[in-house]
Amino acid sequence: LHRLSLLCVCGVYCAREGQSDTETQRKGRERAVMAGVKAFFTEAPRLSRTLAVLLVVLTLLGMISSSIADALTLVPGNWLGRFQVWNVFTGGLYEPSLLVVFVDIGVLLVAGRLLEPSWGSREFLFVLCVVNLVTGVCTWAIFTALYAFTFKGGYLYARFCGFSGLMGALLVAVKQSKPEAKIGVLPIKYLPSLFFVLHILLWY
Repeated sequence: LHRLSLLCVCGVYCAREGQSDTETQRKGRERAVMAGVKAFFTEAPRLSRTLAVLLVVLTLLGMISSSIADALTLVPGNWLGRFQVWNVFTGGLYEPSLLVVFVDIGVLLVAGRLLEPSWGSREFLFVLCVVNLVTGVCTWAIFTALYAFTFKGGYLYARFCGFSGLMGALLVAVKQSKPEAKIGVLPIKYLPSLFFVLHILLWY
């Protein structure tokens, strides 16, 4: 009996030690992941980090208030009907899904790390602004024209928002500027297709 009790005590002690080791390893992995995420963010160029913070702020504001979400989203009928002309620009910067916005931020920081140092922050910002504005204006023009030809209100009051247009343009620029580069084991040339598929999966 004494031996059996001793074995039980030893077993409980070993189990506790094993649990403690497992808990320590888990916390170590969590710290390593957080350190990696922090380094990934802090090592990106300043403008890219600023845009990433802006995306998160706009997404959170849209989640807090539906009126803010409506003010940021591009609705072709509101462009002239309510004079919300800023929507052609803000629609491309507002992402309603928090999960999707973190994917966008990851892509933005990778693209910014590869493009911003060679382009310069001013040119990088200029390209982003032009692409975002042209995307918004073209979206408004196409759906306004569809409404003019069909008189279907669904075209005029469809809602458009998301950073995917800018991300697609950045990934194509990365693919063209560094076609043979890799991120880990993933060739950069596959990033636009991967991003497109991932966006579809996250949205639907």
